[in-house]
Amino acid sequence: MDLRLLQEEMEESTKDGASAYRTVGDIQDAEQAYPMVKQWCSDSQLETDLSIHFPPLYIENISERITLYRELDNLPSEQQLLDYRKKLIDRFGPLPEEADELLSVVKLRWLCCQLGIEKVFLKQEQLTIFFVQRKEAYWQSEAFGKIIQFIIERPQRCAIQEEFDKKGNKTGRRYATIKDVRTIGGAIHLLSKIIEI
Repeated sequence: MDLRLLQEEMEESTKDGASAYRTVGDIQDAEQAYPMVKQWCSDSQLETDLSIHFPPLYIENISERITLYRELDNLPSEQQLLDYRKKLIDRFGPLPEEADELLSVVKLRWLCCQLGIEKVFLKQEQLTIFFVQRKEAYWQSEAFGKIIQFIIERPQRCAIQEEFDKKGNKTGRRYATIKDVRTIGGAIHLLSKIIEI
């Protein structure tokens, strides 16, 4: 999909009559009105074909694994994630790769919330990011502007797509795809680069 058409459609879709950007250059003007916020969504979901879990050989007790999954899911800060990692290593030994990737998922979800990405697919070495819905200010925000800039600068690797339902009708939902993302760590690196733009 042409990015300028996307921007024009976003302008038409604003219901409150607020003026949205018409060109990529107008994103900078919109940034002052809608500065980057810490969280555009309260959580972000991840679907992946990677192996991310606590292997039974690492944590044998099922109820203990479940408790640790719940604890990990509710960690609110970088320091608590570091403390959690240290606790695992102290109790069970060095983290296997699957467990290390699992811990990285928490960081990925934090970055997604900051960028307004409510759902992420990481499958077949492609990252697909679904933008937050029903928040008109998001389309004019610094966060969305940074994503658009990243995509425009990498047309061979990135694209904006429109979602269609089973009948072939547009759902109104848009998402971006980014090729050659092989790991959770790779996705974190990529989203961190977007934030730094």
